[in-house]
Amino acid sequence: MDMQVDEVVIPAATSFTWDDTSQNLILIVLAGHLFFNDQVAGPDQTLVVPAGQTTTLTVDGQEALHALLMVHQAPTMLAAPLLGC
Repeated sequence: MDMQVDEVVIPAATSFTWDDTSQNLILIVLAGHLFFNDQVAGPDQTLVVPAGQTTTLTVDGQEALHALLMVHQAPTMLAAPLLGC
């Protein structure tokens, strides 16, 4: 699988939307917290934001989000964001 991994720092209190129709957004949280769909992803958790739906994500208002970010072609459509440990 050929996938680029980028290390990112997203400022505190930043909101953004993922609405790509064919690619999943994969975030491995290193520090900080990311809120989505009444859930929260924190350090050492992996979040897969699925293609084909609109998901709004918000970084905690107190601390920037430090994460590894990947964009991957979606082989199948997920019904909702997937949060793992």
